[in-house]
Amino acid sequence: MLFYTFNILFVFLLTYSFLYKKEWKCIIIYAIPVVIKSLIGGSRGSIMIIVVYIAILYLFSFFLDARHKNSKMLTTKKIALLSIAFVFVYVTASYLSYLRNITRGGEATELTINAIEEGARDLNKDILVYHIGPFRAFDYAMERNYLKNIGGYQYGRATFMGLEGFISMFTTQIGYEIKTVYDKTVKVQQANIITIGNSSHDGPIEFNFAYTNAMIFYYDLGVWGVFLFSFLYGMMTRVAIKRLYRKKSLFSLMIVTYLFYSITRVGFQWVFVSPAIFVFLFLLLFCDLPVFGRKRSFLKTQN
Repeated sequence: MLFYTFNILFVFLLTYSFLYKKEWKCIIIYAIPVVIKSLIGGSRGSIMIIVVYIAILYLFSFFLDARHKNSKMLTTKKIALLSIAFVFVYVTASYLSYLRNITRGGEATELTINAIEEGARDLNKDILVYHIGPFRAFDYAMERNYLKNIGGYQYGRATFMGLEGFISMFTTQIGYEIKTVYDKTVKVQQANIITIGNSSHDGPIEFNFAYTNAMIFYYDLGVWGVFLFSFLYGMMTRVAIKRLYRKKSLFSLMIVTYLFYSITRVGFQWVFVSPAIFVFLFLLLFCDLPVFGRKRSFLKTQN
């Protein structure tokens, strides 16, 4: 859990240093753990988070910094840089897809253009599956009445299962084990592979984890839960944005950035199923308390 929490932190610091600080020593230090995690098992998650963070923080610089008020959001130079960055990220992600294929039993070859092309094909397929698959999986769960299988409505426990999981870590240490919602929902889904469609080359597509955030909300209060918890999450994000405008601290920026990132994931999965996310956000809120003294505005460090 701590490893995942620190990875989220380093990804943000890497992106922030690249956009605001422009200090290469800091960028390299923050990049080392991110690169190591990406190379282990060919994970592409950190790469995708960095892309989203760059977009979010770049937009924030225009809304929060008066110096950008009259500047153009996109210029020829910026478009060129973004294009180069996109190609670099795509090639890197393709290579990581190639490495992941090897770890899953694929045939290893030398690092050539053909290897990158093979990884790119896997990457393109995954992008399509990961964007469409969760909605098909959600439909699959509705047809087979997953809600009934877990004993009916969970009344908020599913939405806050990450927090429940964090609490259960402590209760287990004193001999009181909690049967968490995670154990009978997400854990069961991961253990049971379903097919969500057909690929012209590989046959049925197997799926076992991402059912969209709507599935989690549905576990709590059915259709009303989807509306209610989506609204409450929007309100929480609004409060965080107002706090960012008021404080303009690095910690409040980190909170809002992650909340916006989680919004980009709602069509995939509910990120708050992980206890690590709650630990991460609670630590940021704690560090942002006035007891630690006045925080410098993160905008003052920009170049």
